[in-house]
Amino acid sequence: IPATKPGLHLIGAGYGSMGVNWTAGVTGTFCLTINAIDTVVDGFNFWGDPVDCHGIFCDWDSPTVFGENSVIRNCTFTDSIDIGIQMEYSWYNQVYGCHFQECDEYGIYVDPAGDGISYVKIYNNFFDDCAYAMALDDADNCDIYGNRIYNSLAQATGTATNMGLNTSAGSSNMVVNNNFSCILPAGVGGDWNDFNSASSTDAWSGNYCMNGLATSNPT
Repeated sequence: IPATKPGLHLIGAGYGSMGVNWTAGVTGTFCLTINAIDTVVDGFNFWGDPVDCHGIFCDWDSPTVFGENSVIRNCTFTDSIDIGIQMEYSWYNQVYGCHFQECDEYGIYVDPAGDGISYVKIYNNFFDDCAYAMALDDADNCDIYGNRIYNSLAQATGTATNMGLNTSAGSSNMVVNNNFSCILPAGVGGDWNDFNSASSTDAWSGNYCMNGLATSNPT
């Protein structure tokens, strides 16, 4: 979607719970790249067959690219997708009601070598055994709540370092009322501190592990 087409709403017209199928068809590319402001994507199933590809890329790079303030909702990112959603220097996006089904690399990804994200809301999504659920390096002032994050390694107290939620290179994020398939801090693989990482200025509050409520930021 070029910067000259702001405000588009892409709505999948099917009735299946996964959404209307969408694939890139070219190895290593994104099904959809958003370079325009105020885009809505609703009701699609992003899948990688017959080749390995990615879902959605929101990119901001003035003066010709303005991929922010997007809404991505009610979409599925299947087990044949490498990266579900990637954001680069993209602010005020919302991602909600989505199912990230065993994505091969990342459910939601922010490149640590890039320019980060700010003021993004990520809520009420299900991350189902993705290699890494949310790698949000350099995420600032984001609101992350009501998500369910399952990882089979963490559930079995195996090493699952930062496979849950990682905001350690960012600042001032609110992470509230999420559910994680790990145990409270116990000094073992896949526990709260292994599965997740926070910035020192984040506020992680009211998040649930399998055996109770976490009372501190993960380290």
